Amino acid sequence: MLFYISYKFANALSTCSDCQDVLSQLIDSRKSGTHLIYANKKSSNLILNFLSANNKRHYELFNNISKLFIEKKSLIRKLEKFIYLTDNSNNIIKSLSRILIIPASIANNSQITYPTLFLGENINDCNFYALKIAKNYKKTISPELHNLSINSRRFEGGGGSCTHVPYGRYKSNKIDLCLCIADSDRSYPSANLGNTANLILAQDKLYENQLCDFHIIDFYSAENLIPIEITLKINTEGKSQQQLDLLDEYKKIRSINEWRYLPMKKGFNCQEIRESKATSTFWKRNLSRTGVNLNCCLDEECQNVILPSVSDKTLIKSISVPGSDWEYYLNSEKNKSIMKSYEKLTNTIISWLCAGSPIRT
Repeated sequence: MLFYISYKFANALSTCSDCQDVLSQLIDSRKSGTHLIYANKKSSNLILNFLSANNKRHYELFNNISKLFIEKKSLIRKLEKFIYLTDNSNNIIKSLSRILIIPASIANNSQITYPTLFLGENINDCNFYALKIAKNYKKTISPELHNLSINSRRFEGGGGSCTHVPYGRYKSNKIDLCLCIADSDRSYPSANLGNTANLILAQDKLYENQLCDFHIIDFYSAENLIPIEITLKINTEGKSQQQLDLLDEYKKIRSINEWRYLPMKKGFNCQEIRESKATSTFWKRNLSRTGVNLNCCLDEECQNVILPSVSDKTLIKSISVPGSDWEYYLNSEKNKSIMKSYEKLTNTIISWLCAGSPIRT
């Protein structure tokens, strides 16, 4: 994350021990490539004056870091979230739109200079969202964000349906920066959120803590965000021509916004699509309008496959696909709802996990 060092913070360095401690932590954090730092010229001069008299090593480091601040100024306007460090005149965290205002005393009694914790339903989800989508999607992203590194040192899998447990723990502890992302498990637009998302939402409401946040992607599962070319390639191995033809039906649905609700790991057969359930009604209508062949027999319990399920290993296998392929397919996406989700995920993840390159001395 980017830490904006305010003039109040810099001006208090000579008398504020919390400010001194946090500044040292921040400089070491930036040296290791954990976070980004910014201060305007006035604040930078105050910091350099203090360090020149008290810490020569940090003076040299901060002097080198500050030479790049002019590049960070425009970046601040593009980030979805950043931290504004201030003195101890108010001992509470304030959240103003994109800005987390944190006093030195709270920062010094927390672990916010540690790597931001990124929590997913499992570790593969973390790698998928951060290192495949956020790292490679550029089409509708501000150029200032393109070259930022993503800190991947604290990725944590939440255990699927138990993801709310670690999220609630970090939320209640109030010492770590934490971002949690989960999918909605909704198979049609008016469906309720799935249990995992609902439990995360409940934990978020239970504890007031702006250091942690969550994002529920409005897609049935993470697999719905994988480029269709990658999904089909992974699922074609060892399939008959009939099975390949059925897999090709996915291409017809990919272009519609309703794609986001498709339960890909389940698929559909004729018996399911005939059921008088909201999911069945919704998908019977949308499969028909996209030209998917509803090849059903007269038997009420007809098991003919309309859409085959994709492998539950699709996501983990997709992670091994080279980044150059991901960049090409992500930025060639035509479905606007998918592009919008790529953009949101990328902006959110880069804002919370952005880092600089380690400084070698």
